[in-house]
Amino acid sequence: LEESLAWTTMSPEAVRQAQLNKLRQVLVHAGWTVPYYRDLFKEIGFAPSRIESLDELEALPLLTKSIIREQGDRILSNVFEKSDLKERRTGGSTGEPLRFFVTAAEFERQIGLCLRANAIVGLRPGDSLAKVWGYDADMTAANAFAPFTGRVYLDAFHSEPSELDRWVHWLRRTPPKMIYGYSTAIHQLALH
Repeated sequence: LEESLAWTTMSPEAVRQAQLNKLRQVLVHAGWTVPYYRDLFKEIGFAPSRIESLDELEALPLLTKSIIREQGDRILSNVFEKSDLKERRTGGSTGEPLRFFVTAAEFERQIGLCLRANAIVGLRPGDSLAKVWGYDADMTAANAFAPFTGRVYLDAFHSEPSELDRWVHWLRRTPPKMIYGYSTAIHQLALH
């Protein structure tokens, strides 16, 4: 959180330069340690250590979900043991969820960024929150504890009117300070 908050005190130009420096570091790391990127950079003659502008990224093909799936472990850095990485995944709103891996440090940075974003909109740790997401399990048990945890989980893939009645029940039982998630499902809830 402290690291992510530090960015809010920087001038816009300092932020842009810091972002470019971090991007360059990530690209150099990828070129050295990720087989997919090592081969790609060599094939197209891309030199990540020399990048001076975001416009230079246009030389790279877009990274798609299908490329990530096709490349498998070739998209992972060989600096880390896969068993030491945390598996993450998307909600699957466009079809099959995408599985990907992050280091423990990156996972903590992501949490810090979420805490910063929440603080910007007035949400503090401990405030109640409803998350409208794609879940592959029934969240009834988790929602039974919502008055204690402050977290309500609403399954965006099950948002028919009878389920929306249940959503309203859970939200009334543990009123959230913020609702986070898929905008279409939140819109359906608002209309309901």
